Amino acid sequence: MQTKTILLLALFSTMQFCNSLLAQTNGWYSSKEVGVKTWIIKEPGFDENMYLLEGQDSALLIDAGFGMGNLRDFVKSLTSKPLIIVNTHFHPDHTGGDYEFPFVCIGAKDMEYAKPFLNPKVVQQITTQMLRDTAIADSLKFPEPQVQKTILIPVDDNYVFKLGDRNVQVINVPGHTPGSIFLLDAKNKTLYTGDNMQTTWLFFKESLSVGTYMQSLEKLNRIKGEYNTLYPGHGKPLDIAILDELKQCCQQIFSGKCEAKPYHSMIGQDGVSCTYKTVTIAYDPAKIK
Repeated sequence: MQTKTILLLALFSTMQFCNSLLAQTNGWYSSKEVGVKTWIIKEPGFDENMYLLEGQDSALLIDAGFGMGNLRDFVKSLTSKPLIIVNTHFHPDHTGGDYEFPFVCIGAKDMEYAKPFLNPKVVQQITTQMLRDTAIADSLKFPEPQVQKTILIPVDDNYVFKLGDRNVQVINVPGHTPGSIFLLDAKNKTLYTGDNMQTTWLFFKESLSVGTYMQSLEKLNRIKGEYNTLYPGHGKPLDIAILDELKQCCQQIFSGKCEAKPYHSMIGQDGVSCTYKTVTIAYDPAKIK
């Protein structure tokens, strides 16, 4: 039932906006086809990544960036298929553009956290601060939203977005946020990982323990034959070996073998960190297990 509902909402979204003119987005968004009917959409700032996956019947946009420019119309320049939007987690550099769309899917346990970022004024204030060192043309700044209200739709573990000839499965990976999700495109052996990267942040107030994050990594290990490339929310694609390194890093934290060092983030929230080979986990020392 939920699959049919989301597809109908995506079709409604396409019908509602298919006649809108393409906004000026040159100099902000860019795209590159990285696989068959698969695009990475980039914007400046924190080396932000969004991904567009097109199937026979519909397309899936993974994350919505900072909310600058006109993301909706930029995406429509790449695909004419009914569009479904999903957030990997609620942080504003991934949900900033949600206000441009009437319906957005998000991990069930991140829904309440995401609601404040549906207000364009809140998004503008946060994004202006986050991108304070990024030159932005006035013509690209925060278009007037044509959608007055965005409805969030919760998705949970094992939910499948059916795009026609392409299925994308939701995998709950609590840790960075309570409702963080990965998205598995098993047909193309790819896993879209949001903010689970070579440096994973677990020091936010809403972040869960290192122990909970370890359980998420073990869960991913049980299906490791279904993917061979990781596409993170920031930076370049990663080899799946990074997941084993993250598990070992967790073990180093549990055992006390890793000396915790002060970690200072670019956004002003700090914790301590442990590094193992190529990965770092920054965490709250009060939330280990």
